[in-house]
Amino acid sequence: RGVRQFVCRSRGVADSWPADSGAQFFVSLGNHDYRGNPQAQVEYSALFPQWILPSFYYSFRLGTACFMAIDTNALNRTQMDWLDEQLSDSTCQFKIVFGHHPVQTSGEHNATTDDVQRILRPHLGAADAYLAGHDHNFSDEGNLLSDVNSTFSEDFRQFVVGTGGANVRPAACRTQECRFAIGTFGFMAIDINSAENSINYTFFDVNLRPLYRASVPH
Repeated sequence: RGVRQFVCRSRGVADSWPADSGAQFFVSLGNHDYRGNPQAQVEYSALFPQWILPSFYYSFRLGTACFMAIDTNALNRTQMDWLDEQLSDSTCQFKIVFGHHPVQTSGEHNATTDDVQRILRPHLGAADAYLAGHDHNFSDEGNLLSDVNSTFSEDFRQFVVGTGGANVRPAACRTQECRFAIGTFGFMAIDINSAENSINYTFFDVNLRPLYRASVPH
């Protein structure tokens, strides 16, 4: 088990993206990873340097944007204290958090785990966005932090991007804040515009057709 088991399951990823391609995979752990040995994925980084998972939760910087990968399977005070510290970094123009479980989803899970609502949600107020998966669909759930930020603000968005591999599932907006939901394969591209102080999110289908765009001021 461990690294060998994980390498066998991920061999196609490694073979498809050779080391000289420049591609990098910044990973967060999901619920299925905990059915086996999640530590194996951390150790896999030593075998495949493009696989970025130095620990169960971590941060990195790309230009003026700071990203925080969290482990929503094991939320606790230690991890939230770490997240608060990362989000308080005044040198980050943009702050994006990503993890597996969403706060709100328009997919079949509908409600997420109590820990996400109770523990994680109150700590996202200083973030520009939270990106999640878990449900096999795409959605822009809008701003879910009106009571956290005290006033409704367009500066926060939560997206569900669970459209990469397993069978997609139907999706439909369930809240007033939700702006778009669809069950189809695809991916989301993020364009960070430091000069205009905004983030542009675009969801593409497998034929590279843009299905949804959102430009969010910082």
